[in-house]
Amino acid sequence: MLILTLEDVVQSLLNSYWAIAKLQSFIIGETYCTKCGGNRRIHAKALLCDATVLRPAGPPLPPDIQAQMGPPEPVDSGVVEALAPSLFLLRCSQCDSEFTLVIYVGDTGPRLAIFPSVEGGLSTPNTPAGVRYYLDQAARAHAIGANSAAIAMFRAALDFLLFQQHYQERMLGRKLGKLEADVVAGTAPKWALDLDTEFLTVVKDLGNSSIHPEGDDISKQGSIDTQLYVRVAQTFQELLDLIYEVPVRKAERLDNLRSKSAALKK
Repeated sequence: MLILTLEDVVQSLLNSYWAIAKLQSFIIGETYCTKCGGNRRIHAKALLCDATVLRPAGPPLPPDIQAQMGPPEPVDSGVVEALAPSLFLLRCSQCDSEFTLVIYVGDTGPRLAIFPSVEGGLSTPNTPAGVRYYLDQAARAHAIGANSAAIAMFRAALDFLLFQQHYQERMLGRKLGKLEADVVAGTAPKWALDLDTEFLTVVKDLGNSSIHPEGDDISKQGSIDTQLYVRVAQTFQELLDLIYEVPVRKAERLDNLRSKSAALKK
């Protein structure tokens, strides 16, 4: 799963100075599109941006020379600070879903927030509404830097998912215990037999830790960052695909083969 970071965005802006100055659209990178259910290239257009802070020191280099220069240098912090506030309209290159991107001054300096025009967070096309709701809440929380809240919402999404999969014990830990027992007995759903259920246990534990700090010490909450959010999101992405998308793809392929076979028999 791809998530645009502030540094990624600013580097794309620096590379796209001429397009921004002329109010033209440009490629800002790739991120996860909920409507498509996958990573997509994203086009951007500046609605509010001081392009002068992006002005290159000299004329733009030819693409072949740029390719020989290797990876770009780290983005200068002064440029990032000068960009806040900025506002961009993003559009998925495949389905035209829109996102609003904001660079703003937060409590610790410049920050990035991206708000999609469709709900669901990292949901896949066939994810049930209840699971989509909590995944959407996780994405909204992460968008404004509330990663502890985002991880808590992932835990809620897992709880709802297991309930929807007929594990309806009152506590999430008991749901997971029943699932693991069914895996050992060979009676669990097929998706669970293809998955290391420890991933689900870790998501539960992370969610518990995000809302139950040890005493009055919240210093450990700082480790709940974007990198952790992405890893949990990737785990959910694989889980959703395994439960809701793989069966649909298989059924569609089988229906297609059956229709071709029937046509050949006529």
